[in-house]
Amino acid sequence: MPDLPAAHAPAQYGQRTLGKGELENLVRDFLRANPGHEFTALTISRELGRSSGAVGNALAKLVTKGEAVLVKDAPMIYSLASAPADATLADTAAPAQSGPTSTGN
Repeated sequence: MPDLPAAHAPAQYGQRTLGKGELENLVRDFLRANPGHEFTALTISRELGRSSGAVGNALAKLVTKGEAVLVKDAPMIYSLASAPADATLADTAAPAQSGPTSTGN
């Protein structure tokens, strides 16, 4: 096999195999570290040193979960999903009561 420059060497050379969900976590962390920016799977794969196909699969899962958004279809460009403005308030607010409660007396 010919010697390839480090920037063009296949990602699997010299890297450990990731466990289930690890690449998805790496991609999520990358997007969170770069909010407001848009990336292709290839760009992220080069930054992480992983296969662009595997990164694309991880991005598709993150889109399905609502953690990333597909900004553009051709080429496929992704960004971190914005949390709904009221999501954090809803998580911390006390549950609303739906009317008067009776004590049964």
